[in-house]
Amino acid sequence: TVLGFARLSEISGEVLSLNNAATFFNNPGTQLLEKECGLTMHADRSGAVEAVKTGPELMLTVFGAAKEAGKCKDFFMKAFDRHHDPCLEGRYLLIQEFGQNLLAGEFGGHLLRAGLHVEPHFRSVSTGFSRDGEIPGVFEDVD
Repeated sequence: TVLGFARLSEISGEVLSLNNAATFFNNPGTQLLEKECGLTMHADRSGAVEAVKTGPELMLTVFGAAKEAGKCKDFFMKAFDRHHDPCLEGRYLLIQEFGQNLLAGEFGGHLLRAGLHVEPHFRSVSTGFSRDGEIPGVFEDVD
């Protein structure tokens, strides 16, 4: 899946241009994503396009913060939970939740209490999708 996100960073434009928001068998964008990245998506769900656009960058950024906080194992256990929705937008949501929890100090507050400066700085904004109908946030650069 990590390699899938890496490959997605190279072909996201093509996936988006082929995406017609239809189900898998009728969506060449989803078919390309699965063939090239080993990931699938529910293109008809709100937030799928955002996951294609920013998923690889989000994963790298949150992993970098986890690494600096000494929480790599926690990152992989949360972001790649085998018992959770394995689609792209599901993985994206897990990575996003982990990043929010890390910044909120739910993993011992290493980033906040130690005053660790993680570039770039992030705050929460709306993505428009979630598991339970609530609108979670993703990370966006702030000055």
